[in-house]
Amino acid sequence: MRLQVSRWGNSLAMRLPVKYTRATGLKEGDTGWRDQTVSV
Repeated sequence: MRLQVSRWGNSLAMRLPVKYTRATGLKEGDTGWRDQTVSV
């Protein structure tokens, strides 16, 4: 999967493809960690 990192205010954010968000059920405002890691 290809991600884009962008500036969001004073922070960085990763943009996720809609195909991935639909497959995982992620929605805006969701929080939490699956295994406490981020692989890029």
